[in-house]
Amino acid sequence: DEAELLCKMTRHPDAGVGETALAELGRLHAAGRLSLTSLMKDDLAAFRPRCREPNAPRLLESLLG
Repeated sequence: DEAELLCKMTRHPDAGVGETALAELGRLHAAGRLSLTSLMKDDLAAFRPRCREPNAPRLLESLLG
């Protein structure tokens, strides 16, 4: 599952990789093609403190909403 793999990418040691994955998750969400499991939501919530991009926290909130 593409979304599951993208969520797992947020665990990568380089936060930039996670932010790229987060942006792709945002595109899936905007297209109505994103369904998050509780484990995927946990990955996203754990990534929140590592976000460097200023818009990333808002995107996370939208995805976790």
